Parts: sequence; structure tokens; C-alpha cells
Amino acid sequence: MLCGVDTAVQILFFNSQKMKNDQQEWQSELVITCITLVAVVSIVLIGLGILASGPISKLLLNSTQHENVLRLLLADTGLIGILSICQNSLRLKHKTLHYNMIVLGQILLTGTLNIINIVVLQMGIYGFALGVFISDICVVTVSLAVLFAGHRALPRFAMSRSILKLGLSVVPTSLAFWVLSSSDRIFLAQYSSLNEVGIYGLANRLATAIAIFTLAIQIGWRPYALSIQMAPHAKSLYAKVSIYYLAGVGMLGLLFASISPLLIQVFSVPAYAKAVEVLPLLIYAQLLYGSYYIVSIGLLIVRRTQLLNWMIGLAMLINVSLNFLLIPKFGALGAATSTAVAYGVGALGVAIVGQHYYPLDYKVGKTIIIFAVIIASYVLMTLRLHMNQDFSYINCAIVICCSSALILVMRYELWHAWQTLVQLSHKKRTNLVL
Repeated sequence: MLCGVDTAVQILFFNSQKMKNDQQEWQSELVITCITLVAVVSIVLIGLGILASGPISKLLLNSTQHENVLRLLLADTGLIGILSICQNSLRLKHKTLHYNMIVLGQILLTGTLNIINIVVLQMGIYGFALGVFISDICVVTVSLAVLFAGHRALPRFAMSRSILKLGLSVVPTSLAFWVLSSSDRIFLAQYSSLNEVGIYGLANRLATAIAIFTLAIQIGWRPYALSIQMAPHAKSLYAKVSIYYLAGVGMLGLLFASISPLLIQVFSVPAYAKAVEVLPLLIYAQLLYGSYYIVSIGLLIVRRTQLLNWMIGLAMLINVSLNFLLIPKFGALGAATSTAVAYGVGALGVAIVGQHYYPLDYKVGKTIIIFAVIIASYVLMTLRLHMNQDFSYINCAIVICCSSALILVMRYELWHAWQTLVQLSHKKRTNLVL
């Protein structure tokens, strides 16, 4: 539906100074052109879907009883596409307060309408679909009003070629990521037991706790990174953020994995205790997925997005192959292993290729040591939990050893960061006194 337009708007948004003197006018025209493209594609595809809603409902649900529900949900997909472009643009314009308020408002409005339609009016599943549709209409309207406040932009269809060229080039990457995130469950369902599926599902839900941090970084990092691409310190900052992310989020995930036996005891049943041995690898996969958004910034800046298809496509093939080899024998643990290895190959491949087209000062030796410490720590934690699913002081020892090694390797970076914070704090106090 989006055809990669959301990525294209990110890449083109901060190149406006090269193309037009009035930066704000260019950016507004770019955004409204992207929204128009998504709307046109949505209308065509949704129109075809609505016309075929009867046969589709019969095929999927073996009934035409919920045909109207399907039509509402199809229409809502177009709104979701437009809303995605709007939210992307708000982040690119650094309107984080507006973005957060709109997201919160969407959650509250959707919840309220669902309560009214389902609980009060007893409208069932149709009430749910209607509530989501009305909520998204309201949120899209507000988003457009906030986004174009003070600007009367019109679509410039001359931009469409550049937008679609960049957007369509990353569609295979999106498809490859979809296979990466879903093939493990498909293979588990086919080649393992339902108990292994349940164990993997529980571990995956626990692993998404670390995604709270990785998602926040993904949302905030790319707009900021692209906005400073012309700054003299940009390349240095990109390299530093990669190292800080790997060490910081890696340690946070390892700490969460170390206490996972306690969480399983509280929130689950003994039959699913085995989920803790799968958790470190899935957390590690989440860590690597987030790192992709950091290390791929160079390829976005030089507009070599088609290279992402090859790297993520290779990761996808490795994932499917390892799933086929490991899941029949090792079940959930095999699925987690294949996922972690595939995400690692993808992130590492993107970083290496990015260095060729947009070289960064990664301090290769130090980066390799940090990467090795993180990998070793997660492997040790996995082996420890595989041998015994109960909480142990050994878990804490692994975390302490890992953190000590990282602090030793990054002592100069940490000292420099501390000095910078002290200077900023002193400068702020001085300004307040004056």
C-alpha cells in the first residue's frame, strides 16, 4: 500500500536545500505529494478489494455475514497508509509533542469508540471495525491540520518519479523483513509441537519488552540523523551512536534475560519455563533489528537503498534455511537461533556495504571487541538457562562480567560523555545566574 513512500519521504525531506531555496515550501510539497500518491494507490486497491469483498469473505470466513466488516477494514488500510506518512513527517519536522499527542489521542479515541459500539450498543465485530475507521478518520484529519498549519501546499507530480524510484527500491527489503519475522512461527507450526509454539510465543512476547527501547530509538534516530547529514560532525556522531547503542541496549537486554526466570515464575506456568532459554537469543535479535536502522543511515543518505534488498534478502535466505535445519530437531531454541543469526547477518552486511559508499570512523578494533563481548555474554546466558531454567547468581555474574568488560573497553568514551554532561550542566547553571 505504501510502496516504500514512507522511506522515500525520509530520504528526500532534508535534501530540499539542494533543490529549492524555500525549504519549508519544498518539504510541504514533498509531503502532500507523497500523501496524494498513497491516497491514489489506496483508492484503486481498496476499490478493487471492496468490489471483491463478497468472494473474499466467503474464501476467508466461509460466510458473507461479515462482508461489511471487511469493507470497513479495507477502507481503513488507506487511512493507515496516509497516517503513516503524516506521522513520519511530524517526526521529520521534530514535532515530537504533536506526534505523541496524536498517537495518544488515537489510542484513547479508538478505545472509547470500541466501548461504546461493542459494550453499550452491542454491535459486535462490526462495532469494532466502525470504531477503528471513525477514529482513524479523525486522527488523519487532525494530523493533516497540524502538519500543514500555515502552509498551503499542492502536490507536485514532477516529484513522483523520484519518490516512487526510491520507495519501490525498498519494497523487497520490507518483504524480506516480513519473512524474517514470520517464517519461524510457520516452521514451528509445521515441524514442531504445539508446546514449542507456545514456548516460543511466550519468549517472543517477553522479548518485545526490550523493543520499547529499540522502537523509541528507531522512531527518533532516523529523522534526527538525516537532518544533520550536512553537519561536519555527522559521520563521527553516526559511528559513536552505533557503539553506544550496541553496548547500552545490549547490556539492558542481557540484564532483562538474567531475571527472566523470575518473570516466568510470576506470569506463567511451569510448563512454559523453557521459554527462558529462548529469550536471550530473541532479545539479541531485537537488538540487531534496531541496529539496522542505525547502520543503514549511510546508504539512505547516498540513496543506495537497492543494496539493502541484497543484504536483507541474504539474511532472509539464511533464516529460512536454518529454520528448516534446526527447528525439527531443536524446536523453539532452533527458531530463536536462526532468527538471531539471520538478523546478525543482515545488520553486519548493511554496515559493511555502507562503509564502502559512506565510510564512518567506527574504530573497527574496539567495535569488534564490543560486538564479541555482547555475543559471548548472550551465548553464555543462553547456555546457562538451557542447563537450568531457575534464577541463579551465575546469571548476575554474567551480567557483571559483561558490563565490566564493556566499561573497560569504552572507558575513554564514557569519560568524554561524562565531561560533556558536566560542561553542559555548568553552562546551564551559569546562564541561569546571568
